[in-house]
Amino acid sequence: MSTTASERARVVIAVERLKPHPEHVRAEVDLNRQFLASIAATGVIEALHVTPDPEGRGGFLILEGHRRWAAACKVGVGEVPCDVDAGPSGDAGRQHLVQYIANDPALRTNHSPYEQTQALTLAAEAGASRTEIRKATGLTAVEVKQVLKAGRLGPDGWKRVRETVAEDYELTVPELAILAEFQDDEEATGRLLAAARYGEPLEAVAGLVRRTRAEEAEHRRLVEQLTGDGVAVSEELPDGAVELGALRAGEDVLEAGAHGGCPGRGAWFPASLTEPVHYCTDPIRYGHAFADPALGERVRVRGELAAAGENVTEGLPMGAWRLDSLRHDGRELTGEEHRGCPGAGVYVRRGEVPEPVYYCRSAAAHGHTVRSNGVAAAAPGVKKPEETPRRDVVRFNREWATAAEHRRKFLSQLLRRRSAPKGTAAFVTGRLLEMPTPVPGGLGSWRNEFLFTEFTGKSFDEARREAERAATGRLHTLLLAQLAAAFEYDIADVGGKVKTDRSNTWRTDDRTNPYCSRTEAAVYLEFLVACGYEATAIEKAVIAGARYTGIDPAQTDVEKTAQEAA
Repeated sequence: MSTTASERARVVIAVERLKPHPEHVRAEVDLNRQFLASIAATGVIEALHVTPDPEGRGGFLILEGHRRWAAACKVGVGEVPCDVDAGPSGDAGRQHLVQYIANDPALRTNHSPYEQTQALTLAAEAGASRTEIRKATGLTAVEVKQVLKAGRLGPDGWKRVRETVAEDYELTVPELAILAEFQDDEEATGRLLAAARYGEPLEAVAGLVRRTRAEEAEHRRLVEQLTGDGVAVSEELPDGAVELGALRAGEDVLEAGAHGGCPGRGAWFPASLTEPVHYCTDPIRYGHAFADPALGERVRVRGELAAAGENVTEGLPMGAWRLDSLRHDGRELTGEEHRGCPGAGVYVRRGEVPEPVYYCRSAAAHGHTVRSNGVAAAAPGVKKPEETPRRDVVRFNREWATAAEHRRKFLSQLLRRRSAPKGTAAFVTGRLLEMPTPVPGGLGSWRNEFLFTEFTGKSFDEARREAERAATGRLHTLLLAQLAAAFEYDIADVGGKVKTDRSNTWRTDDRTNPYCSRTEAAVYLEFLVACGYEATAIEKAVIAGARYTGIDPAQTDVEKTAQEAA
């Protein structure tokens, strides 16, 4: 019952002489926009498999090709190529086997996305214009541009992809375009392939790579400019230095320009590679006034202690004991007597009257005993939040800012739909009842209207007018857009050039976000994930309630730790 090429004759038949086989099993033909546009532009290229209609009248039954025939009828193509099966028209078994053979994925394999990009790239290189490609394939102009960009991924790049990414992971055309963009960048390609392996969104990772490259280039330019102007650039804030924001020139903040002639001028980059913070290494020596007199006095006392040879620290180190809590050979210890001890140190207490507080880093190791009511840096069992190194702060701030851009692209698609995602009513109601920090000040606020407009394409006034006639699903979408704008404003620095602590949402140390807690942000992000959002690694850490380390892109370790703790 097999069908061979010699048993079929290729002819062109008018669509009205064709009709579907009455026992064909295909239920849906999926006449999507791209397919219809392609048929309208090029006609039907792949022949239909037909057999003479046993009822006569010169018609034919379609054994395979129902979708192509339906599309041709819909867009007005009058004739289609057909292979006419010469076997007995009443051989039902043969006809049903044709259905199976023509559609079984084990017997035919479509091009992979990579192979599709290569085919269209070869077409372009052979002279086909983008317009011709767009009309023939039904792709949009943007999609054609992306396909041709993806087609630049060469054989070597594709081989590396296949060696790195799991075989069952099918890269999309947008992902291939991203890999093609970075194929000559070994480090970036490695990061992207690791992201694909871990299931991270490649678009967000590519955005992070681009942002990193741009910030590093700008950082080099700024450092060169600063050093050329005679400003010392340091990795950390030098001991005893004070940032210009805490100093005054008359009644105003001491700006970098006004500080240009000071021998103590310097700059460092505490939170971003593109945002230098200027300081003075010795504001008292160089005659600067302090905005807070108590800070000025504290700096003066610290300077005197350092000049006297004391080991001065910012605060009481972990595990250290203040001298007023210690005894040595039954006697109280003074700073003067303790100066020769290897564990000796001092910090200056904050307050209106700064005072030096002497301590020992390792009391027991140096023969000191602790009074029963002694005071240490931390009580037993109380763990101080682990401080985040400055380099990680810079890096993770960049990752958090990139994640915000990634979310906003997703929200701009999600919140323009006519109906809301599943669970929206419950999420909105829950937030209105709980009133987490971003909600009271953010709903309907002018400060974040720009975000609402970005997400919905409408101003508040336009949305109000739409709400008067909108269906329930769209009303829920508009409410969700209000909440999303409120949360997005308060969990990332998106409001302007002035930086705030909103960018600290990812942090688990002492520097937190006072505008939205990590827990509140986690509830919001988890809902977005339920709506189809692909969270980045740093967002996964926030959702899991775990400290972000940046080591494991999938955050599997920290998620496991968070689950065990819960």
